[in-house]
Amino acid sequence: MKKHILQFFLSGLLIFFSLLGGMKGGFAQIPNADFENWTVQVNDTTPENWSSSGFGASRSSNAQSGNYSVYVWNWYYYGPGYIVNGDISNGGFTKFSTYVGGTPLSEKPTKLHGYYFYILDDNGPYADSAFVNVIAKKYNTSLSQPDTVALGRLHLPPSTSWLPFTVDIADLAPGIDPDSIVISFWSCLDNNCFCDVGGDGNCLFFYVDNISLELPTGILPIDDLFGKFSVFPSVISESAVVQVPKSDGSAVELSLFNTLGGCVRKLSAASGSKISFSSDGIDPGMYILKASSAGKILGTKKLIIQ
Repeated sequence: MKKHILQFFLSGLLIFFSLLGGMKGGFAQIPNADFENWTVQVNDTTPENWSSSGFGASRSSNAQSGNYSVYVWNWYYYGPGYIVNGDISNGGFTKFSTYVGGTPLSEKPTKLHGYYFYILDDNGPYADSAFVNVIAKKYNTSLSQPDTVALGRLHLPPSTSWLPFTVDIADLAPGIDPDSIVISFWSCLDNNCFCDVGGDGNCLFFYVDNISLELPTGILPIDDLFGKFSVFPSVISESAVVQVPKSDGSAVELSLFNTLGGCVRKLSAASGSKISFSSDGIDPGMYILKASSAGKILGTKKLIIQ
């Protein structure tokens, strides 16, 4: 009897790790990297799939290519403007935060590329600089908090025309893959940068356009990766957002497997859509979410349900 139980357990593990085999080599899901798509509201205009400081952030028709770029600036003399990929509506976002914001990433990038220009305007006699911050993070289940596994920071000097920039990203935890990345752009580093009191309160205009990540597998425009299979967050307490992979137009079936290879939930979704996945009624543990369409496996993702 014990022998049969052991064989069943080992068979389940074999199925589980076979499903894991297709996971390596995923990329960041950061759409709208050229800042062409915007949500226009009565008192605010925000790039889609990004969050901003509200005041001190908007779109510009002065683009490196395409129709628009994004720009941030100091407003009311001392308040830095910023944008960050992902959702920060729960609050608590800072320049160095790992708790909010970000989008899925399963391979460590080595560099962030893009284009910028930076106009000081009436900031007084100070040598201020724009600031770029890149944090690749991994949720630590033991500490119940994210860890920074790769980090890149860059100060950018004034420029009156578009220039390329590159942020080198240091690997802080070799061998540990991230689950998400936070990319933010700031009109200055901290609250010690001010606009001239004799001016209108606006200065330090930082324009950004056409960003891309360099990965060990090559340089890829971030927008080109949109539509790939992703789940965020990958450690789920209540729900997660699933980016359904693109198929040939057929519906995509999502199947959730436990470590014994048993399917505990099935969902159907449209090709390339985004859906909310609820962990309600599913026991805590490790799972594999498989996406397939017309008998073809489109990808798998490892999930942890708390």
